[in-house]
Amino acid sequence: METLPLETIANTWIKKAIEDLYTEFIIGSIFPSSSPFYFFRALEKILKTYIICENYDQLSHTNRDKSKLVIDSIARQHGHHIKKMALNLLEKGIIEDSTMNNEYYFCSEIKISGIEILSILEKSYLESHYPVPKMIYKDYPSLKYKKIYHDVSLSSTIDHFTYKLSAELITKIEEKFNIAISKNKISTAINDDDWLRFYRLFYKKYFNNQN
Repeated sequence: METLPLETIANTWIKKAIEDLYTEFIIGSIFPSSSPFYFFRALEKILKTYIICENYDQLSHTNRDKSKLVIDSIARQHGHHIKKMALNLLEKGIIEDSTMNNEYYFCSEIKISGIEILSILEKSYLESHYPVPKMIYKDYPSLKYKKIYHDVSLSSTIDHFTYKLSAELITKIEEKFNIAISKNKISTAINDDDWLRFYRLFYKKYFNNQN
């Protein structure tokens, strides 16, 4: 009975996550309010990739079709709760404590932990779907000026944290499960120059030993 190889599963899921990161890279400057949506989707897929790899033994004695059903079940069990998934991996020592608990500067007035950034992304994911009664920025008023707020969901700090956590998890997946995750261009339809810019921004900056 032929079960789906772990490396195939991981690369399939990670490729989908990279598609989200690349989509944000291309359209984020045009439609900045969509950026948190794609960052959320990417992190959700990468977190679930680790969890699926961790539970690969559940696929034993299953054929390829059955394997896909088991994988889908594992992924669905965790819903869209990226903070909960990340905290679980933090407790297991998979995600570095500094990544989640260090404070990231959004501006001179605001410093936010990685855990709070995940909360912001979860709320932003909803905001990107439809109008909500209270926008996220209302939670971050200026300390100096009245009726001024900081739109933290559109900060470049969100980009940095998403790339950092994504790279950290992909690296852990490779090391923990002894598999290779492709860093090649994800589609022949992508312009070579655009992919090179993305590669430099994500892979070369956030991964070790990338040329």
